Amino acid sequence: MKFNRFVFIVILSLVKTTTLVSATDAPTKSPTAPPTVYAGTSKWYVSYEDQVCKQDCEVADGSDCGGITRDSFTIANGLYATAGACCSARLSYLDVNYCEDRSLATPVGTDMYYAKQSDGYCVQDTGDTMANFDYESSVCRKDCDPDATGADPSCEVATLSTYIYYDDASTCCSSTLGWIPTDTCAAVSEGGTAASSTGTEKWYADYSGEQHCVKDCEYDAADASTDTCGGVLESTAGVMLYDEADECCAAKFSWLEADLCVELSAQANGGYTSKWYVSYQDYVCVKDCEVDATNNPECGGNPSDTSVRLFADAGTCCSSMLGWITSDICESFSEGGTAVSNDGTNKWYAMYGDNLCVKDCATGGADATCGGVIDNTAGVAFCDDAATCCEAKFTWVDKDLCEAVSNNAGSFTDKFYVDYANEKCVQDCDSSGGDPCGGNPDDLSTRLYDTKETCCSTALGWLKEGTCVANTDGTTATGSNNWYVDWGDSKCVQDCPESSGGNCGGLAEDWDLLYSSSTECCGRLPWVDVSSCT
Repeated sequence: MKFNRFVFIVILSLVKTTTLVSATDAPTKSPTAPPTVYAGTSKWYVSYEDQVCKQDCEVADGSDCGGITRDSFTIANGLYATAGACCSARLSYLDVNYCEDRSLATPVGTDMYYAKQSDGYCVQDTGDTMANFDYESSVCRKDCDPDATGADPSCEVATLSTYIYYDDASTCCSSTLGWIPTDTCAAVSEGGTAASSTGTEKWYADYSGEQHCVKDCEYDAADASTDTCGGVLESTAGVMLYDEADECCAAKFSWLEADLCVELSAQANGGYTSKWYVSYQDYVCVKDCEVDATNNPECGGNPSDTSVRLFADAGTCCSSMLGWITSDICESFSEGGTAVSNDGTNKWYAMYGDNLCVKDCATGGADATCGGVIDNTAGVAFCDDAATCCEAKFTWVDKDLCEAVSNNAGSFTDKFYVDYANEKCVQDCDSSGGDPCGGNPDDLSTRLYDTKETCCSTALGWLKEGTCVANTDGTTATGSNNWYVDWGDSKCVQDCPESSGGNCGGLAEDWDLLYSSSTECCGRLPWVDVSSCT
């Protein structure tokens, strides 16, 4: 009861302290002024989407305001006093001069220079555009409006925010286009025109036609001393120049045969090396000289493949590139301008489809071991005889079988292989002779055994050897006539076909123990009377 009174008192006190307000009462206080509108901080914050910094104030004409940020994290951690400070902190991968200028509502340019790599000069960043680094143009350009009245010829609108900016064209050229003479680069960057040149007499790569190096000088067909000239370069922007032809060839045409590149460079406007190269289709070597079938039949002109090896003489070319052809014959035909009649090498090679080896000679003749002439021996391994070829190329095939069928399709090994379907072994010999001969196995990878007994015990181990051997020979097994226990009938019987009568109980199985006499066998059945044991 004390507990209930306490609850009642608490409830009563709560009711008494509650003050109710009528809905018709006037408000205690009315607004005295309109609410204040937030106008931003006028500081700077980053816009990663636009890759610039923006001023935190309402966008308006004539101001650099980029809009008020409402992002709480930016307000707390990402506001900066100046655009430069914002750029340095948040867009440090951009040139700070570029970023600061591009953050303005109306960029005015940096008046600095950037590289134009493909053209080999720098341009200035002024007016409505700014200088930046462009590795695709090989020049330095000024970031300014090229269409403005009285525009500097070096002006070009910068399109990338990642350019590096420089105060003048010379600094831009030396910093970013170091392989181009700085004075030349600066002159072209500032004036847009390259200085006139009679050439440097150095070597450069000529990719326009036959790949070789040429000299930076004017070619005159009437002047033999200019045979190596490829013309004067109007601009050396991005062009690597070399003192010697071999240096140029090694640097620019490393995939070409070095001697050929140098020789072609020495005869830049046509000519021949007088060296020898291989012609696989004709099985000869030909000379790099002007084609003249009547007077110089050995000449084949310049090689079509400029990566081909060149040799000083036909003999070296033949021994190096056509080693399977007798060197004297190859050299004679090469120098005489006649193709070698390829009758093959008469060596052995692998014919994988048939799992055997054949000779490199024309088919259809008296030699049945010929498998046809190999037209292109590149990568083909030849062997002196069938045995060596079989051992090297067909390790999964019985060597004797491979050699036998390779030497003659009608040859045999006299070994044995299994015939699972008929539960017997078959001998690799002429099938016309009857059992056990069955001819060559259809699958030359079939395992062969030296004897029928080994074949039976290894491949048909679940058969009694006598049965397997009899099946192999095409005969009926006779058994040993020894005695064994017939546990089903509890008596002893002889190991011989039941059809033979008497005490024959059929051929014993491998697990049956054989005894030489019935008395010894009946000793295994002591509970059976001796008179009933057989």
